[in-house]
Amino acid sequence: MSHFLGDVAQSEHGPQAEEPPRAAAASLSGARLLGVACTVALGGFLVGFDATVISGAVPFIRDYFRLGGASGGLELGWAVSSLGWGAMAGNLAAGFLNDRFGRRTVLLLAAALFLASSLTAAFATGFAVFVAARICGGLGVGTAILTAPMYIAEIAPARLRGRLVSLNQLMIVIGISVSFFSNFFLLSLGDASWRWMLGVQAIPATLFLLLLTRVPESPRWQVATRGFNWRELLTARMRWVLMFGFGIAFFQQATGINAIFYYLPTIFGQAGGSLATAFGQSVFVGLVNLGFTFVAIWLVDRLGRKPLLLLGLTGMSVALLTISWAFHAAAAPIVILIAIATYVAAFAISLGPVMWVMLSEIFPDEQRAAAIGVVGFWNSLVSASITLLFPKELSSWGPDGTFLAYGLIAAVGLLFIAVFAPETKGRTLEELAQLLAPAVERTR
Repeated sequence: MSHFLGDVAQSEHGPQAEEPPRAAAASLSGARLLGVACTVALGGFLVGFDATVISGAVPFIRDYFRLGGASGGLELGWAVSSLGWGAMAGNLAAGFLNDRFGRRTVLLLAAALFLASSLTAAFATGFAVFVAARICGGLGVGTAILTAPMYIAEIAPARLRGRLVSLNQLMIVIGISVSFFSNFFLLSLGDASWRWMLGVQAIPATLFLLLLTRVPESPRWQVATRGFNWRELLTARMRWVLMFGFGIAFFQQATGINAIFYYLPTIFGQAGGSLATAFGQSVFVGLVNLGFTFVAIWLVDRLGRKPLLLLGLTGMSVALLTISWAFHAAAAPIVILIAIATYVAAFAISLGPVMWVMLSEIFPDEQRAAAIGVVGFWNSLVSASITLLFPKELSSWGPDGTFLAYGLIAAVGLLFIAVFAPETKGRTLEELAQLLAPAVERTR
Protein backbone atom coordinates (compact mmCIF):
# COMPACT_ATOMS: atom_id res chain seq x y z
CA MET A 1 0.00 0.00 0.00
CA SER A 2 2.92 2.36 0.72
CA HIS A 3 4.15 1.80 -2.85
CA PHE A 4 0.71 2.78 -4.12
CA LEU A 5 0.71 5.96 -2.03
CA GLY A 6 4.17 6.79 -3.32
CA ASP A 7 3.02 6.40 -6.92
CA VAL A 8 0.16 8.82 -6.32
CA ALA A 9 2.37 11.32 -4.52
CA GLN A 10 4.87 11.25 -7.41
CA SER A 11 2.14 11.87 -9.96
CA GLU A 12 2.51 15.60 -9.34
CA HIS A 13 5.97 15.52 -10.93
CA GLY A 14 5.74 12.28 -12.93
CA PRO A 15 5.25 12.06 -16.68
CA GLN A 16 1.89 13.24 -17.86
CA ALA A 17 2.62 13.19 -21.58
CA GLU A 18 0.20 10.38 -22.20
CA GLU A 19 -2.71 12.54 -21.01
CA PRO A 20 -4.46 14.61 -23.69
CA PRO A 21 -5.26 18.22 -22.77
CA ARG A 22 -8.83 17.46 -21.70
CA ALA A 23 -7.74 14.58 -19.45
CA ALA A 24 -4.90 16.60 -17.98
CA ALA A 25 -7.34 19.35 -17.10
CA ALA A 26 -9.43 16.79 -15.28
CA SER A 27 -6.55 15.58 -13.09
CA LEU A 28 -5.51 16.83 -9.69
CA SER A 29 -1.96 16.18 -8.53
CA GLY A 30 0.01 14.61 -5.72
CA ALA A 31 -1.34 14.52 -2.21
CA ARG A 32 -4.38 16.58 -3.23
CA LEU A 33 -5.38 13.90 -5.73
CA LEU A 34 -5.09 11.16 -3.11
CA GLY A 35 -6.95 13.22 -0.51
CA VAL A 36 -9.89 13.94 -2.78
CA ALA A 37 -10.05 10.32 -3.97
CA CYS A 38 -10.05 9.04 -0.38
CA THR A 39 -12.76 11.50 0.64
CA VAL A 40 -15.02 10.50 -2.24
CA ALA A 41 -14.29 6.83 -1.56
CA LEU A 42 -15.72 7.28 1.94
CA GLY A 43 -19.04 6.97 0.13
CA GLY A 44 -17.96 3.43 -0.64
CA PHE A 45 -17.46 2.80 3.06
CA LEU A 46 -21.07 3.78 3.70
CA VAL A 47 -22.26 1.61 0.80
CA GLY A 48 -20.50 -1.42 2.27
CA PHE A 49 -21.53 -0.72 5.85
CA ASP A 50 -25.17 -0.01 5.04
CA ALA A 51 -25.46 -3.06 2.80
CA THR A 52 -24.11 -5.66 5.22
CA VAL A 53 -24.97 -4.26 8.64
CA ILE A 54 -28.38 -5.83 8.12
CA SER A 55 -26.79 -9.30 8.45
CA GLY A 56 -26.45 -8.77 12.19
CA ALA A 57 -29.95 -7.39 12.54
CA VAL A 58 -31.65 -10.28 10.69
CA PRO A 59 -32.18 -12.60 13.70
CA PHE A 60 -33.59 -9.72 15.75
CA ILE A 61 -35.87 -8.05 13.17
CA ARG A 62 -37.18 -11.50 12.22
CA ASP A 63 -38.45 -11.90 15.78
CA TYR A 64 -39.32 -8.24 16.44
CA PHE A 65 -41.44 -7.85 13.29
CA ARG A 66 -42.54 -11.54 13.27
CA LEU A 67 -41.18 -12.29 9.81
CA GLY A 68 -41.19 -16.09 9.78
CA GLY A 69 -39.34 -19.10 11.17
CA ALA A 70 -35.64 -19.87 11.49
CA SER A 71 -34.92 -19.45 7.77
CA GLY A 72 -37.44 -16.64 7.33
CA GLY A 73 -39.51 -16.20 4.19
CA LEU A 74 -40.38 -13.61 1.58
CA GLU A 75 -41.22 -11.02 4.25
CA LEU A 76 -37.73 -11.35 5.71
CA GLY A 77 -36.33 -11.31 2.20
CA TRP A 78 -38.23 -8.09 1.55
CA ALA A 79 -36.88 -6.50 4.73
CA VAL A 80 -33.30 -7.39 3.81
CA SER A 81 -33.58 -6.67 0.07
CA SER A 82 -35.42 -3.36 0.49
CA LEU A 83 -32.08 -1.55 0.42
CA GLY A 84 -31.47 -3.09 -3.00
CA TRP A 85 -34.83 -1.93 -4.35
CA GLY A 86 -34.05 1.58 -3.18
CA ALA A 87 -30.62 1.31 -4.82
CA MET A 88 -32.32 0.61 -8.14
CA ALA A 89 -34.17 3.91 -7.98
CA GLY A 90 -30.95 5.63 -6.91
CA ASN A 91 -29.13 4.11 -9.89
CA LEU A 92 -31.73 5.39 -12.34
CA ALA A 93 -31.75 8.85 -10.81
CA ALA A 94 -27.95 9.02 -10.56
CA GLY A 95 -27.38 9.34 -14.29
CA PHE A 96 -29.70 12.34 -14.73
CA LEU A 97 -28.63 13.96 -11.44
CA ASN A 98 -24.92 13.60 -12.21
CA ASP A 99 -25.37 15.03 -15.67
CA ARG A 100 -27.57 17.92 -14.51
CA PHE A 101 -26.13 18.91 -11.12
CA GLY A 102 -22.63 17.43 -11.00
CA ARG A 103 -20.85 14.63 -9.16
CA ARG A 104 -20.19 16.52 -5.93
CA THR A 105 -23.85 17.52 -5.48
CA VAL A 106 -25.00 13.94 -5.95
CA LEU A 107 -22.49 12.70 -3.37
CA LEU A 108 -23.75 15.29 -0.88
CA LEU A 109 -27.29 14.05 -1.47
CA ALA A 110 -26.15 10.45 -0.89
CA ALA A 111 -24.52 11.42 2.40
CA ALA A 112 -27.75 13.02 3.60
CA LEU A 113 -29.73 9.91 2.62
CA PHE A 114 -27.35 7.63 4.53
CA LEU A 115 -27.72 9.79 7.63
CA ALA A 116 -31.53 9.90 7.47
CA SER A 117 -31.79 6.18 6.80
CA SER A 118 -29.61 5.06 9.69
CA LEU A 119 -31.44 7.14 12.29
CA THR A 120 -34.92 6.28 11.02
CA ALA A 121 -34.23 2.54 10.86
CA ALA A 122 -32.70 2.57 14.34
CA PHE A 123 -35.82 4.12 15.89
CA ALA A 124 -38.41 2.28 13.77
CA THR A 125 -41.22 0.53 15.65
CA GLY A 126 -43.30 -0.49 12.63
CA PHE A 127 -42.30 -2.74 9.75
CA ALA A 128 -43.39 -0.23 7.09
CA VAL A 129 -41.24 2.53 8.61
CA PHE A 130 -38.28 0.16 8.86
CA VAL A 131 -38.59 -0.82 5.19
CA ALA A 132 -38.99 2.82 4.15
CA ALA A 133 -35.82 3.72 6.05
CA ARG A 134 -33.89 0.92 4.35
CA ILE A 135 -35.20 2.02 0.94
CA CYS A 136 -33.97 5.53 1.75
CA GLY A 137 -30.56 4.06 2.50
CA GLY A 138 -30.78 2.22 -0.81
CA LEU A 139 -31.23 5.52 -2.61
CA GLY A 140 -27.96 6.61 -1.03
CA VAL A 141 -26.29 3.35 -2.03
CA GLY A 142 -27.58 3.60 -5.59
CA THR A 143 -26.28 7.12 -6.13
CA ALA A 144 -22.98 6.77 -4.25
CA ILE A 145 -21.93 3.41 -5.72
CA LEU A 146 -22.11 4.85 -9.24
CA THR A 147 -20.97 8.41 -8.63
CA ALA A 148 -17.88 7.80 -6.49
CA PRO A 149 -15.95 5.60 -8.95
CA MET A 150 -17.03 7.78 -11.87
CA TYR A 151 -15.74 10.91 -10.11
CA ILE A 152 -12.43 9.25 -9.20
CA ALA A 153 -11.92 7.96 -12.75
CA GLU A 154 -12.48 11.47 -14.09
CA ILE A 155 -9.77 13.05 -11.90
CA ALA A 156 -7.20 10.23 -12.13
CA PRO A 157 -4.26 9.93 -14.58
CA ALA A 158 -4.40 6.81 -16.76
CA ARG A 159 -1.46 5.02 -15.08
CA LEU A 160 -3.11 5.25 -11.64
CA ARG A 161 -6.77 5.06 -12.60
CA GLY A 162 -7.26 1.38 -11.79
CA ARG A 163 -5.78 1.70 -8.33
CA LEU A 164 -7.50 4.97 -7.50
CA VAL A 165 -10.92 3.74 -8.62
CA SER A 166 -10.27 0.55 -6.64
CA LEU A 167 -9.98 2.72 -3.53
CA ASN A 168 -13.75 2.97 -3.65
CA GLN A 169 -14.07 -0.81 -3.63
CA LEU A 170 -11.51 -0.97 -0.82
CA MET A 171 -13.66 1.39 1.21
CA ILE A 172 -16.75 -0.71 0.43
CA VAL A 173 -14.89 -3.73 1.77
CA ILE A 174 -13.70 -1.84 4.84
CA GLY A 175 -17.30 -0.80 5.44
CA ILE A 176 -18.36 -4.45 5.19
CA SER A 177 -15.66 -5.55 7.63
CA VAL A 178 -16.42 -2.75 10.08
CA SER A 179 -20.12 -3.64 10.00
CA PHE A 180 -19.28 -7.26 10.92
CA PHE A 181 -17.01 -6.09 13.77
CA SER A 182 -19.62 -3.59 14.94
CA ASN A 183 -22.38 -6.19 14.90
CA PHE A 184 -20.19 -8.66 16.79
CA PHE A 185 -19.43 -6.22 19.59
CA LEU A 186 -22.94 -4.78 19.79
CA LEU A 187 -24.46 -8.25 20.02
CA SER A 188 -23.99 -8.16 23.79
CA LEU A 189 -26.62 -5.40 24.10
CA GLY A 190 -29.39 -7.98 23.75
CA ASP A 191 -32.69 -7.71 21.91
CA ALA A 192 -32.25 -4.00 21.20
CA SER A 193 -28.75 -4.46 19.74
CA TRP A 194 -30.11 -4.27 16.19
CA ARG A 195 -31.07 -0.64 16.75
CA TRP A 196 -27.49 0.22 17.69
CA MET A 197 -26.14 -1.82 14.77
CA LEU A 198 -28.16 0.28 12.33
CA GLY A 199 -27.90 3.62 14.12
CA VAL A 200 -24.11 3.76 14.49
CA GLN A 201 -23.86 4.48 10.76
CA ALA A 202 -24.91 8.06 11.48
CA ILE A 203 -21.33 8.80 12.61
CA PRO A 204 -19.51 8.08 9.31
CA ALA A 205 -22.45 9.52 7.34
CA THR A 206 -22.06 12.85 9.14
CA LEU A 207 -18.29 12.80 8.58
CA PHE A 208 -18.77 12.12 4.87
CA LEU A 209 -21.24 14.97 4.57
CA LEU A 210 -18.81 17.41 6.19
CA LEU A 211 -15.74 16.32 4.22
CA LEU A 212 -17.55 16.60 0.90
CA THR A 213 -17.89 20.34 1.41
CA ARG A 214 -14.12 20.56 0.74
CA VAL A 215 -14.16 18.49 -2.47
CA PRO A 216 -14.11 20.27 -5.87
CA GLU A 217 -16.49 19.44 -8.68
CA SER A 218 -15.20 17.06 -11.36
CA PRO A 219 -13.46 19.15 -14.06
CA ARG A 220 -14.64 16.69 -16.72
CA TRP A 221 -18.25 17.37 -15.74
CA GLN A 222 -17.58 21.11 -15.91
CA VAL A 223 -16.36 20.92 -19.52
CA ALA A 224 -18.66 18.10 -20.71
CA THR A 225 -21.49 18.72 -23.15
CA ARG A 226 -24.75 18.92 -21.21
CA GLY A 227 -27.81 16.90 -22.12
CA PHE A 228 -29.00 13.56 -20.81
CA ASN A 229 -29.73 11.80 -24.09
CA TRP A 230 -30.96 8.23 -23.71
CA ARG A 231 -30.97 7.72 -27.48
CA GLU A 232 -27.18 7.92 -27.56
CA LEU A 233 -27.10 4.65 -25.62
CA LEU A 234 -28.80 2.85 -28.53
CA THR A 235 -26.13 3.51 -31.16
CA ALA A 236 -24.34 0.45 -32.56
CA ARG A 237 -21.14 1.11 -30.63
CA MET A 238 -22.88 1.84 -27.36
CA ARG A 239 -25.09 -1.23 -27.67
CA TRP A 240 -22.07 -3.53 -27.64
CA VAL A 241 -20.37 -1.74 -24.76
CA LEU A 242 -23.64 -1.74 -22.84
CA MET A 243 -24.04 -5.46 -23.50
CA PHE A 244 -20.69 -6.13 -21.88
CA GLY A 245 -21.61 -3.81 -19.00
CA PHE A 246 -24.90 -5.63 -18.44
CA GLY A 247 -23.13 -8.97 -18.56
CA ILE A 248 -20.42 -8.23 -16.03
CA ALA A 249 -22.95 -6.48 -13.76
CA PHE A 250 -25.19 -9.57 -13.88
CA PHE A 251 -22.47 -12.04 -12.98
CA GLN A 252 -21.16 -9.86 -10.17
CA GLN A 253 -24.45 -10.26 -8.30
CA ALA A 254 -25.95 -13.50 -9.68
CA THR A 255 -23.04 -15.47 -8.21
CA GLY A 256 -24.53 -14.72 -4.79
CA ILE A 257 -22.11 -12.29 -3.14
CA ASN A 258 -24.71 -10.07 -1.46
CA ALA A 259 -26.92 -13.00 -0.47
CA ILE A 260 -23.90 -14.49 1.29
CA PHE A 261 -22.88 -11.23 2.96
CA TYR A 262 -26.41 -10.27 4.00
CA TYR A 263 -27.15 -13.69 5.49
CA LEU A 264 -23.71 -14.80 6.71
CA PRO A 265 -24.74 -15.56 10.32
CA THR A 266 -27.80 -17.42 9.01
CA ILE A 267 -25.65 -19.52 6.65
CA PHE A 268 -23.12 -20.35 9.34
CA GLY A 269 -25.98 -21.12 11.71
CA GLN A 270 -27.26 -23.74 9.26
CA ALA A 271 -23.81 -25.29 9.25
CA GLY A 272 -23.96 -25.70 13.04
CA GLY A 273 -22.80 -23.55 15.94
CA SER A 274 -24.15 -20.79 18.14
CA LEU A 275 -25.21 -17.29 17.10
CA ALA A 276 -22.08 -15.79 18.69
CA THR A 277 -19.88 -18.24 16.76
CA ALA A 278 -21.65 -17.36 13.51
CA PHE A 279 -21.02 -13.65 14.12
CA GLY A 280 -17.35 -14.37 14.82
CA GLN A 281 -17.03 -16.33 11.59
CA SER A 282 -18.58 -13.38 9.75
CA VAL A 283 -15.82 -11.15 11.12
CA PHE A 284 -13.21 -13.59 9.76
CA VAL A 285 -14.81 -13.57 6.29
CA GLY A 286 -14.86 -9.76 6.38
CA LEU A 287 -11.12 -9.69 7.09
CA VAL A 288 -10.47 -12.06 4.18
CA ASN A 289 -12.47 -9.75 1.94
CA LEU A 290 -10.43 -6.78 3.11
CA GLY A 291 -7.05 -8.47 2.69
CA PHE A 292 -7.67 -9.66 -0.84
CA THR A 293 -9.03 -6.29 -1.91
CA PHE A 294 -5.55 -4.90 -1.16
CA VAL A 295 -4.19 -7.62 -3.44
CA ALA A 296 -6.58 -6.48 -6.18
CA ILE A 297 -5.48 -2.86 -5.83
CA TRP A 298 -1.86 -3.97 -6.13
CA LEU A 299 -2.51 -6.05 -9.25
CA VAL A 300 -5.21 -4.20 -11.21
CA ASP A 301 -2.79 -1.79 -12.95
CA ARG A 302 -0.01 -4.39 -13.14
CA LEU A 303 -1.64 -7.66 -14.17
CA GLY A 304 -4.65 -6.04 -15.85
CA ARG A 305 -8.44 -6.28 -15.61
CA LYS A 306 -9.14 -9.41 -17.67
CA PRO A 307 -6.57 -11.73 -16.03
CA LEU A 308 -7.93 -10.82 -12.59
CA LEU A 309 -11.48 -11.55 -13.71
CA LEU A 310 -10.51 -14.94 -15.13
CA LEU A 311 -8.55 -15.90 -12.03
CA GLY A 312 -11.27 -14.76 -9.66
CA LEU A 313 -14.18 -16.41 -11.46
CA THR A 314 -12.29 -19.69 -11.59
CA GLY A 315 -11.80 -19.55 -7.81
CA MET A 316 -15.41 -18.51 -7.24
CA SER A 317 -16.77 -21.40 -9.30
CA VAL A 318 -14.68 -23.99 -7.45
CA ALA A 319 -15.47 -22.50 -4.04
CA LEU A 320 -19.24 -22.33 -4.62
CA LEU A 321 -19.40 -25.91 -5.84
CA THR A 322 -17.37 -26.94 -2.78
CA ILE A 323 -19.86 -25.18 -0.48
CA SER A 324 -22.70 -27.04 -2.19
CA TRP A 325 -20.91 -30.38 -1.75
CA ALA A 326 -20.06 -29.60 1.90
CA PHE A 327 -23.70 -28.92 2.80
CA HIS A 328 -24.88 -31.98 0.84
CA ALA A 329 -22.33 -34.26 2.51
CA ALA A 330 -22.84 -32.69 5.97
CA ALA A 331 -19.11 -31.92 6.08
CA ALA A 332 -17.49 -30.28 9.09
CA PRO A 333 -18.40 -26.59 9.55
CA ILE A 334 -14.73 -25.63 9.08
CA VAL A 335 -14.94 -26.87 5.46
CA ILE A 336 -17.86 -24.53 4.78
CA LEU A 337 -16.04 -21.63 6.47
CA ILE A 338 -12.89 -22.18 4.38
CA ALA A 339 -14.90 -22.53 1.16
CA ILE A 340 -16.89 -19.34 1.82
CA ALA A 341 -13.68 -17.48 2.68
CA THR A 342 -12.12 -18.74 -0.56
CA TYR A 343 -15.13 -17.59 -2.55
CA VAL A 344 -14.99 -14.15 -0.95
CA ALA A 345 -11.24 -13.90 -1.59
CA ALA A 346 -11.74 -14.77 -5.26
CA PHE A 347 -14.55 -12.22 -5.58
CA ALA A 348 -12.44 -9.56 -3.85
CA ILE A 349 -9.66 -9.79 -6.44
CA SER A 350 -11.96 -9.86 -9.43
CA LEU A 351 -15.63 -9.01 -9.86
CA GLY A 352 -15.73 -6.88 -6.69
CA PRO A 353 -13.35 -4.07 -7.69
CA VAL A 354 -12.73 -4.78 -11.38
CA MET A 355 -16.34 -4.40 -12.48
CA TRP A 356 -16.48 -0.86 -11.13
CA VAL A 357 -13.08 -0.01 -12.62
CA MET A 358 -14.19 -1.18 -16.05
CA LEU A 359 -17.59 0.50 -15.91
CA SER A 360 -15.84 3.79 -15.14
CA GLU A 361 -13.58 3.30 -18.18
CA ILE A 362 -15.54 1.81 -21.07
CA PHE A 363 -18.13 4.55 -21.68
CA PRO A 364 -17.39 7.90 -23.42
CA ASP A 365 -17.53 11.10 -21.35
CA GLU A 366 -20.84 12.29 -22.79
CA GLN A 367 -22.64 9.00 -22.14
CA ARG A 368 -20.81 7.85 -18.99
CA ALA A 369 -23.34 9.07 -16.43
CA ALA A 370 -26.35 7.72 -18.33
CA ALA A 371 -24.73 4.39 -19.19
CA ILE A 372 -23.41 3.72 -15.70
CA GLY A 373 -26.84 4.63 -14.32
CA VAL A 374 -28.56 2.06 -16.54
CA VAL A 375 -26.01 -0.68 -15.87
CA GLY A 376 -26.03 0.12 -12.17
CA PHE A 377 -29.82 -0.20 -12.12
CA TRP A 378 -29.51 -3.66 -13.67
CA ASN A 379 -26.82 -4.60 -11.14
CA SER A 380 -29.06 -3.52 -8.25
CA LEU A 381 -32.07 -5.33 -9.75
CA VAL A 382 -30.12 -8.59 -9.87
CA SER A 383 -28.77 -8.00 -6.36
CA ALA A 384 -32.17 -7.22 -4.86
CA SER A 385 -33.77 -10.21 -6.58
CA ILE A 386 -31.09 -12.62 -5.37
CA THR A 387 -31.33 -11.22 -1.84
CA LEU A 388 -35.13 -11.34 -1.83
CA LEU A 389 -35.27 -14.95 -2.95
CA PHE A 390 -32.39 -16.31 -0.86
CA PRO A 391 -34.44 -17.27 2.26
CA LYS A 392 -37.02 -18.97 0.02
CA GLU A 393 -34.26 -20.80 -1.87
CA LEU A 394 -32.74 -22.02 1.38
CA SER A 395 -36.04 -23.44 2.55
CA SER A 396 -36.99 -24.93 -0.86
CA TRP A 397 -33.68 -26.09 -2.34
CA GLY A 398 -31.58 -26.30 0.79
CA PRO A 399 -28.13 -24.68 1.02
CA ASP A 400 -26.59 -27.38 -1.21
CA GLY A 401 -29.00 -26.66 -4.10
CA THR A 402 -28.72 -22.90 -3.64
CA PHE A 403 -24.93 -22.84 -3.80
CA LEU A 404 -24.89 -25.31 -6.67
CA ALA A 405 -26.94 -22.81 -8.70
CA TYR A 406 -24.53 -20.00 -7.81
CA GLY A 407 -21.55 -22.16 -8.78
CA LEU A 408 -22.99 -22.96 -12.19
CA ILE A 409 -23.72 -19.27 -12.82
CA ALA A 410 -20.10 -18.44 -11.91
CA ALA A 411 -18.88 -21.01 -14.43
CA VAL A 412 -20.97 -19.35 -17.17
CA GLY A 413 -19.57 -15.98 -16.05
CA LEU A 414 -16.04 -17.31 -16.52
CA LEU A 415 -16.88 -18.21 -20.12
CA PHE A 416 -18.46 -14.79 -20.71
CA ILE A 417 -15.34 -12.96 -19.51
CA ALA A 418 -13.01 -15.22 -21.51
CA VAL A 419 -14.90 -14.48 -24.73
CA PHE A 420 -16.04 -10.85 -24.37
CA ALA A 421 -13.96 -8.89 -21.83
CA PRO A 422 -11.60 -6.27 -23.31
CA GLU A 423 -8.41 -5.14 -21.57
CA THR A 424 -8.47 -1.46 -20.57
CA LYS A 425 -5.41 -0.94 -18.37
CA GLY A 426 -2.94 1.82 -19.16
CA ARG A 427 -5.10 3.72 -21.67
CA THR A 428 -6.57 7.16 -21.20
CA LEU A 429 -10.32 7.54 -21.23
CA GLU A 430 -10.05 9.32 -24.57
CA GLU A 431 -8.08 6.44 -26.07
CA LEU A 432 -10.63 3.96 -24.81
CA ALA A 433 -13.46 6.03 -26.27
CA GLN A 434 -11.75 5.89 -29.69
CA LEU A 435 -10.36 2.37 -29.61
CA LEU A 436 -12.70 0.20 -27.54
CA ALA A 437 -15.32 -0.47 -30.21
CA PRO A 438 -12.84 -1.57 -32.94
CA ALA A 439 -10.87 -3.61 -30.39
CA VAL A 440 -14.06 -5.29 -29.18
CA GLU A 441 -15.07 -5.98 -32.75
CA ARG A 442 -11.90 -8.02 -33.23
CA THR A 443 -12.64 -10.22 -30.21
CA ARG A 444 -16.00 -11.39 -31.54
